[in-house]
Amino acid sequence: MNWRLLVVTVLALGSLFEGCGGDRAVGACTSAHDCATGELCVSGQCQALSTKRKMSCAADEECGANQYCDFGLCKDKDPTPTPSPTPTMSPSPTPSGCSADPDCGGGGQVCENKACVPGCASIGSVVQCTGGDTCNTTTGRCEAPMNRCSSDPECRSPTGICENSQCVPGCADPGGTACSGGNVCSASGRCEPPPPCASDSSCGAPSSVCESGRCTPGCSRPGGLSCGMGDVCNSNTGRCQPLAGPCSNDAACGAPTQVCETGQCVPGCSQAGGIQCSGSSVCNNTTGRCDMVPPPPCSNDAACAPPATICIASACAPSCLTTGCSATEQCNNSTGHCEAVPTCVADAFEQNDTAATASTNVTAGAAIPGLTACEPDSDFYAFTLAAGDRIRVDVLFRDAEGDIDIQLIKPSGAVAGTSEGTVDNESLSFTADEVGRYLIQVVLYADSGAQPGNTYSLQITHTPAPPPPMCVADALEENDSLAAAQTMTMGHQANLTLCTGDDDYYSVSLLPGDQLSARLSFTAADGDVDLRLLDAAGTSVASSLGTGSTESLTYTAMTAATYAVRAYLYSDPGMPGVGYTIDLSRTVICPLDRYEPNDDQAGQRSLPAGNYTGVFACNTDDDFYSFRLTAGQALTVTARFVHAEGDIDIYLGDSTGAVLTGSADTTDDESFTFTPSATGTYTLLVTLYQEQGTRPGNSYSLDLRY
Repeated sequence: MNWRLLVVTVLALGSLFEGCGGDRAVGACTSAHDCATGELCVSGQCQALSTKRKMSCAADEECGANQYCDFGLCKDKDPTPTPSPTPTMSPSPTPSGCSADPDCGGGGQVCENKACVPGCASIGSVVQCTGGDTCNTTTGRCEAPMNRCSSDPECRSPTGICENSQCVPGCADPGGTACSGGNVCSASGRCEPPPPCASDSSCGAPSSVCESGRCTPGCSRPGGLSCGMGDVCNSNTGRCQPLAGPCSNDAACGAPTQVCETGQCVPGCSQAGGIQCSGSSVCNNTTGRCDMVPPPPCSNDAACAPPATICIASACAPSCLTTGCSATEQCNNSTGHCEAVPTCVADAFEQNDTAATASTNVTAGAAIPGLTACEPDSDFYAFTLAAGDRIRVDVLFRDAEGDIDIQLIKPSGAVAGTSEGTVDNESLSFTADEVGRYLIQVVLYADSGAQPGNTYSLQITHTPAPPPPMCVADALEENDSLAAAQTMTMGHQANLTLCTGDDDYYSVSLLPGDQLSARLSFTAADGDVDLRLLDAAGTSVASSLGTGSTESLTYTAMTAATYAVRAYLYSDPGMPGVGYTIDLSRTVICPLDRYEPNDDQAGQRSLPAGNYTGVFACNTDDDFYSFRLTAGQALTVTARFVHAEGDIDIYLGDSTGAVLTGSADTTDDESFTFTPSATGTYTLLVTLYQEQGTRPGNSYSLDLRY
C-alpha cells in the first residue's frame, strides 16, 4: 500500500500578559479691639481708618506700593512699621530653588517656576508688565493700578482729584502738590489761575484777598500770603499786619482802637479784624474789650436761643455747639445738649473678628438673624468643604443702614470669591476645589445709618459633591472567580458589564476534538478588554490580548474537561465599567495530538519502548513512528481503541517505505509481532482506515515492546 501524506499546521497564540509675653508697646495691637474707635490694627500698630478699601486682593503683590493684603483687604503700610514676627507656618526656602518671592531674599528678585529671577524693576527681567499694569519697584511684581476713577468727585474732591484715571491728593490736601506759577488752589482741589478782583471782600476774605487784581489765598490758608519778620497774620482779614508793641496795658496801645494782648497791641473788638466776642459777651466800644453779658434766667431751653444757648442751672448758657462734650459724649446739633455716644452692639457670635477666632457653630440651612457688622471689626465664620461641594452664601441687610461686603477664603488663604455691591444684600456661590477649612468674611464697608453698625442675616446653602459614578453589575453576577464561573451554553449573550477588579468567568465543558471559539465585542474607547481560556487548574491555555474593539480565541480540547472563559478589564479610562457581548461556538474536529506533526515518513517520531496514550488517528492525518531495531530483536506493537469509533489499522515498513507486516482487523485493537533479520530503522504507520463514530477521528493508545 502507499503511505498517505498530510501536512497540518497548528497556530497557537501565546499569553501577554499666635503671641509673645511682656507689656505691649504703646500703639501696638493684635486686633482692632486693642485700638481706639476709628482705628484698625495694621502690622501690629493702631492706625486711623481713613479710606474705604475694597476686598480685592489675595496677596500683597496685588495692592499698592505702600499697601499690604490683610485677609483680602488692601491696607496702608505703617510708615515706620515694627518688625513683623517670624511666621510660624511659612515653609523654608528649598535649597534648590524657591516657592515664593520671600525665598529669593529681596533685592528685586522674584520667584518664577521655582527659580529666583530679576523682577520687573531689574535689568534683564523676565517679568514684563502688560495690559496697563505697572511695575511695583518694591516687590518687583506687575500690578493693576489701584484707585481708578473717571471724575474728581469719585476721589472726594477737593482733598483728592482724578489724574490719568487715578485718584491723587488735590492741592487742598496737606500732602498734595503745591500750586506754582502764580496759580492758586481752587475750591475743586485743583491749581487754577486766580480770579480777577477789586477788593478783599470780592474774594471772600479772609480765606482769599485781592492782590494785583487777582484773588489769592489769605495768610491763614495753605500756600497763602506769607508774613515777613515783624508781621503777624490777621486771621480775621487774611492779611499780614505789623506787630505793635511791646506793651503792658491797653493804654499803651491807644485803646479802644487797639488793646494789649500777650505783650502785643492788637485791634480792639470794635475794629475790623479785632478781637472777637463770644456768644456770652458783647463788645465795649469804649474800652475795645468784650464784656460778659449776664445770662437771662430760664426754666427750659425754649427761654433761651437753642441750640446755640440752652438753659443750664436756670440760666441761658452756651450749648455744646460752643463748649463741646466729653470724650464719652457727642453733641446733639439739634438740641445743643451732650448725649452718650451710641455704640455698635456686638452679636452672639463675638468675638469672631479674626480668622483664628472664626465662629464654627454656624450650620447650613435657614438664615441666622440678629447678626451685627461693626466698624472696624470683621466677622469670620468657618466651615469645612470637600472637593466638589457647592456653597452659596447670602448676607441680607439694608444698604441704607450701612454697606456690607463679603468674601470667601480658601484653606490655602486664596480668595475664592467676593460680593461688593452697593445695594441691599450680598451673595456669592462657589464649588470647592480644595478640601478643608473655608472662611466667610463679613465687613462693614461704610456705616451710613443713624445707628453705629448694621444688622444682617447670614444664610449658608451647602450642596455636597455628587457621588462618583458606579460600575453597575450585570445579570450574571456574581461570577467573579474560577470557582464561581457562570455555566454557559453555545450562542450569543448581550448586556454584560466588566468592572475594574471584577472579572467575569464563564464555564464550558469540552470533549476531545471540541474546537471552542470565543469572541468579545465592546467599544474600545470605553476601555481595554482582554480574553483568556483557563483549564480546571486556572492555567491559561489560550488568550486574546489586543487593543481593538473585539477579542477572540480558538482552542481544541484534547481530553474531556471543563474550561473557563475569563473576560477582564485591562484598563478603564472613561466612565466606570465597559459593556460587552460574548459569542461562544463549538466545532467538532479530529484533534492534533502531542506528537504532531508526524504525518509522513520524513516527520516520523522516534519512540522508545513503552505505552503511549491520548493519541488521535484522523481520517486525513496518518501518524508515523520510528524504531531502531537490531537483527533478531523482536518487536511487538499493540494499538488499543474502540472499533465502533473508527477502524484503525497499523503497518510496519522499512526505511524505503516497503510494508513488512501489519494488522488490519475489523474489531477492537490491532497487534503484530515482528523480528527483523537486519539491523536498521523501521517505520510504524497508524492510519484511520474508516470513520465510524459520531465524532471525527478516533483516539488510541500505543504499546511498544522490543
